[in-house]
Amino acid sequence: TRRETIMQAVRRQLARRERTEIPELWDGRAASRIVGILVERLMHNLHGAASSGSGDALALSASASGQM
Repeated sequence: TRRETIMQAVRRQLARRERTEIPELWDGRAASRIVGILVERLMHNLHGAASSGSGDALALSASASGQM
């Protein structure tokens, strides 16, 4: 590959004025949104199991903290 060929390709790409848009939610915060959803669902499951009187809440709590 010749250096001049590479430089021409780079110049051609830099000269393009194509309009691009950043997709919705491409803000670098996907991990925190995912963790928030997981915590919300875990808490919902824990509260649901606790109010039903079953031992599932304790099992879920122990497994979530790595104690099982």
